[in-house]
Amino acid sequence: MSKHLTEQKGEERFYFEQFKSLYNKTLIEEKEDGTDPDPKPDFRIRLPSTPKKIIGIELREFQFQEVRKNIEDRDKIIQLSEKFYLGEKGVQYLRGLVMIDFNSRIDKAIKKKKIKNVIASRIASCIQNEFSNHSQKEFSYSELRKYELEQFIDVMYMHGYPTHPDLFWSCLHEAFRSRSLLVPHIIEGMKEVAADKEKNLSEYLKRCSECWLLIYGSPHYSHVNLREEVEETEQYYHTLFMESSFSKIFFFNSQKIVKLKS
Repeated sequence: MSKHLTEQKGEERFYFEQFKSLYNKTLIEEKEDGTDPDPKPDFRIRLPSTPKKIIGIELREFQFQEVRKNIEDRDKIIQLSEKFYLGEKGVQYLRGLVMIDFNSRIDKAIKKKKIKNVIASRIASCIQNEFSNHSQKEFSYSELRKYELEQFIDVMYMHGYPTHPDLFWSCLHEAFRSRSLLVPHIIEGMKEVAADKEKNLSEYLKRCSECWLLIYGSPHYSHVNLREEVEETEQYYHTLFMESSFSKIFFFNSQKIVKLKS
């Protein structure tokens, strides 16, 4: 066994034991003799209540790289908006602060350079036309719609301070701390994980009666807990994952388990 595979198996063992401690410490693990060919589940277990039924366990790490990338993309579009605002002369004639909170629909749009430029140009035009050194305002939906920004921006604030040396541009990232962006990305990401893992599910089911998918958060994001991030019941998650062929799907970290399908 290669060093990489050994490390992977060790990591899977660590998180499997973590899941057992949270879910049911009395799970009975089926011992592998090394003769069963791949593809096969990472682990096979029996529940004390149904000892004759073998359940396959498949583990998968979930990282929130996409969320980090989207934060970077938002910062880039802010920088591009400022560039368009300054124009060729690079003159900063307004003083104050611009704060923009994008919503989740910006994600697909900014993957295309042409659309990204259009959005940044609209933001720049909005600032140029609506902002004065003495104004302080929060844009309404109708005002954002005037510049065709209502589908990409939740909130845009403008604060004019004539004594400021410059016009500061800032991306709030409030959406990442609310349901409007963080949770949809987590849910969509986990659905992709489940879909990817289903590729070998028919082979797994030759070796067990049913198969569970355990999705664990990487240590860097061990603080994330869907139960706290989303004010919804577990039944809500079940409807989102009901099409999956896995019998049960769980997301867990070092503290809690959330049932995505049960």
